[in-house]
Amino acid sequence: MTKHQQTLYHLQPKLGCKLIWWCLLLSINCIAYAEEDKKLIQVSDKVPVGFEDLAGPQTNQIDVFFQNKLVVSTLATYDFETIRFQDPTLIVDKIEDLIEPEIILQQLDQPLANNIDHICLQHVAREDCGTLQPNIAGVIFDESKFRVDLFINPLQLKVKSVHSTKYLPPAEDSLSTIHTLNLNLSGTDNADDRWNAQVNSVIAFGDARLMVQSNYTDDENFVIDEFSLQKDNLGWEAETGVFATETRTTNFFAQQDILGARIKSSTNTRIDLEVASGTAIFIFLNQRSRVEVFKDDRLIDARFYEAGNRQLDTSRFPDGAYEISVRIREETGQERIEQYFYVRNANLPPLLEPQFFVEAGKINEVRQESTLPETTDNYLVHAGTAIRIKENVAVEAELANSNQESMAQIGLIHLIAGFQSQFNFMATTENDWGLSVRESWSSEKLALNFDLRHISEGNDNDDSDDFDFVTEDVTQGTASITHGLFGGKAFWRYRHIDRSDQQKSETYSLRYQRPIFRQNRYQIDWEFETNKDSDDYLIGTRINFTFRKNKNEFRFNPGVQTRKTNNEEDEDIVGNTSWTHTRRSPKLGRLQSRAFHTRESTFSTTGLNLVSESRYGYNELEIDNTRDSGQDIFGYSVRSQFNLASDFRTISLGGSRYSTSAVIIDLTGQPEGAKFEMFVDRQSAGFAEVGKKTVLPLPAYDTYDIRLESRADSFVVFDENARQVTLYPGNVNTMTWEVDRVLILIGRAIDAKRQPIQNARIKGAGPFASTDERGWFQVETGYVESLILNQRDGSKCKIQLDEYNKYEDIHVFNEIMCLPLIPE
Repeated sequence: MTKHQQTLYHLQPKLGCKLIWWCLLLSINCIAYAEEDKKLIQVSDKVPVGFEDLAGPQTNQIDVFFQNKLVVSTLATYDFETIRFQDPTLIVDKIEDLIEPEIILQQLDQPLANNIDHICLQHVAREDCGTLQPNIAGVIFDESKFRVDLFINPLQLKVKSVHSTKYLPPAEDSLSTIHTLNLNLSGTDNADDRWNAQVNSVIAFGDARLMVQSNYTDDENFVIDEFSLQKDNLGWEAETGVFATETRTTNFFAQQDILGARIKSSTNTRIDLEVASGTAIFIFLNQRSRVEVFKDDRLIDARFYEAGNRQLDTSRFPDGAYEISVRIREETGQERIEQYFYVRNANLPPLLEPQFFVEAGKINEVRQESTLPETTDNYLVHAGTAIRIKENVAVEAELANSNQESMAQIGLIHLIAGFQSQFNFMATTENDWGLSVRESWSSEKLALNFDLRHISEGNDNDDSDDFDFVTEDVTQGTASITHGLFGGKAFWRYRHIDRSDQQKSETYSLRYQRPIFRQNRYQIDWEFETNKDSDDYLIGTRINFTFRKNKNEFRFNPGVQTRKTNNEEDEDIVGNTSWTHTRRSPKLGRLQSRAFHTRESTFSTTGLNLVSESRYGYNELEIDNTRDSGQDIFGYSVRSQFNLASDFRTISLGGSRYSTSAVIIDLTGQPEGAKFEMFVDRQSAGFAEVGKKTVLPLPAYDTYDIRLESRADSFVVFDENARQVTLYPGNVNTMTWEVDRVLILIGRAIDAKRQPIQNARIKGAGPFASTDERGWFQVETGYVESLILNQRDGSKCKIQLDEYNKYEDIHVFNEIMCLPLIPE
């Protein structure tokens, strides 16, 4: 230790003692001073002298927000507890969807509590901060930001529905037609060839149309089955001519062809049907939020909704009756969960929107020797309704009257979570009656179904020429159970049929499937099946091998089987094997080829199946050879379907699907033959080619977004935006796209002195086409012979391009003289 350090070391205790004494003396003096003047430190709720103006009412420009969006900036007067708007009318006028604006105006035209305790403060925010639930209207005022958040009771706001209109837009008032031809042929060595040609034709003008359905077969003349005029109008459909009777509520007698007229309420033109037919679910959002919907803890829908009273879009929800959880996540991070019971079923009409139909006419008979159906002396008047009286309950009723008797039917449909029930009862004035019961119950691991239909004939009508609702006694019932068992699935089924004109039949069946091995492309399953029908039975088991790779699928299903038929028993090895190859071609569409071999106890079949689905239509060919009891039998079948569509300006042939309406895609321009993929509502719908017209069959009563994507080998330019079209039955709309080949032209522009022409705009080659500092340019354009340059000094010059091949994509011209253009 140095001498200087030793000195400091000895001084430290002395300095410490002195500091302690000084602190004690200072404390004693402070206490004495406080005793003398107790006003030195004092807490008071009074405003300090000189600050009276700041503590009084303040008036400032305040930003008013509603549902987290700026509504208006307005003057307001406020103090520590309240705020009052000087002109609340400005605020009310800016807020949409108010049910009674006068009530809101009356509430805002008075001092309002500022609710500063509801301001969200960083790190110490309450769970309910930033929100209010006022009886009418209330505010949260943040003076530091000169911001007011306005809150209005949801009962004072209109509900914003999913769809702004209930119906499809009107169809174009233009004449169009579409015809669909179905051709079926089949034959074998030991039987006559059979064939049938069916044509469905629709000729339409807007939403009115003529419907014609005809058949031509090997054993009949040309026969017209349907010939009627139809028209849609905002939820109603009218029809007159030859048509089949309505079947919505009919459960006990078959459809009849009549010559008459019908009017009915229709949901065909409704665009909100998927939402309207289900439970309407409404939520209130203070601000834009993400809404997630869960069924059985599985996400079934997720999307963003804007603030306000919102109806959920339930169009993606599955049918049935079940509980759902709605999780609402606001942009501020707050979250809440609401529970609802949801119901939607195809048999249930929209809530409190009854569906009706009334039809009347004379009953027709189709006879082979007559082209048109022959009208009988029997008439039929038929009417019915279906009404949804609760979210999960609907009733239906039906009345019919003919020459000899009348019929009445009533039904009830009831749905609860996992359970659906339908009951119908029918009676006639001829003492006929019928009963129909359908029950189904399902859970994650078990499904039960029961269907019973019984019809009892009363007084038999001896006159065979008179129409009779019930012509025989019938009892038909099925019951089935599906459930998990030992890692697989078991299917139990019972069927009972008892008709007065045939022998009673009862069938019992059990099928069990269990996966054994599944990995990547390989799959192996085990299957067991047993059936018993009267004295006949079948017991068998199989191993199903499946292998998939790329566009190929191979199946091999060997097994053993024991069966008894017509008092004869046999045991044998059975099975089938097949190889399927599927590919898609922009020109030929979907092509599928399948080779197969099937072996049963008494016969074996080897064959080939070929399918083509393209712009040319649907075509299928199958040839097979069956060996039965030592005899070879060759057979074939052909099925073909295509459409002929026209708007009476354009006509086109093709389309692989049956439809009563279509769009013709017409691609014009260059390069001819270039391929484009068609998309309908973002889904691929096939291919089209430049220079050809392609029929795109689409279901009627819908609006579609149609766009194209280039699959051409060269650069092309075309309208890439989606186009919208609304189709009714018979409507054929031609949509034309202009396609042009894009050529890339590269060169260097120079003037007469061989100096580069700098930063000149190139006319007609896009907004960004120009030369650079060295005169170089690159433009994308169609075939052109020259280019016009707008120079920086306002003058123009012209480049004459050398001859080049317009079928090549890229052309380089190097230096090109740009000759001055004389102003006109």
